Amino acid sequence: MLSTHDSIQSVDVSSLEGLHRNKIGLGGAKAAAHAIVVNPILAILNISGNSLGYEGINAISDGVKQSEGLLSLDLSGNDVDHRPLRKLLRAISVSMVRQLTISSNNIGDKGCDSISNLLDSTWIPC
Repeated sequence: MLSTHDSIQSVDVSSLEGLHRNKIGLGGAKAAAHAIVVNPILAILNISGNSLGYEGINAISDGVKQSEGLLSLDLSGNDVDHRPLRKLLRAISVSMVRQLTISSNNIGDKGCDSISNLLDSTWIPC
C-alpha cells in the first residue's frame, strides 16, 4: 500500500524495548526499501528498534540508494554494526537523505571511521 499511496509523507513503525517489540524482519525491510524507491512522496521513515541487523540494513541501503524522495531515515536500535553501515553510508552519499539517525547501535570505532569519511567527502566549506 505504501508503494502506491500518493499522500503519505511519513511512516513510523518504530518500537521500544519490551514485551511487544516490533520486529519487521528481512521481509519488512525489503518492503520498506521497495516503498522508498517507488513512492517519491515518502520523505520520512522511522524503523527504529526493529532488530533489522545486517541483512535488513543491507535491504534498506539498496532502497535508499535508489530513492528520490526520502529525506529522513531513523535506524536507531537495530543491532547495526560497522559492516552494513558502510553500505548504508555509501547509499546515503548518493541519495537525498539529509537526516540519518543511527543511535543505540553497535557501530564501534570502524563505524565512526566510516561516518567520518562520509562527512569529510561531502563537507563543503561556507
